[in-house]
Amino acid sequence: MPQTAPSIAAGLHTITPYRKRLRQMLRNRAWLAANIEALCQQYTDQWVVIDDQAVKGAGPTPEAATAASGPVDESIALILMLPRRIPQPI
Repeated sequence: MPQTAPSIAAGLHTITPYRKRLRQMLRNRAWLAANIEALCQQYTDQWVVIDDQAVKGAGPTPEAATAASGPVDESIALILMLPRRIPQPI
């Protein structure tokens, strides 16, 4: 009986640590996109740390926001500054 080559798609269902972190980061980004207007009003001109689909810390500098958030995995968490308003393209 001839052997067949393994399917290329066979490895696509394997959840590797990298894929797990990527999913968590993308969930954080989706949560940010859904809540951006409220966050801009609440955290005007501040740096925020977003992890586990929530704001974990905020401060005037990235270092202060990270210190306020406690330990987070920086490969997953989003660390960004929120402006007063987001300009709309014409």
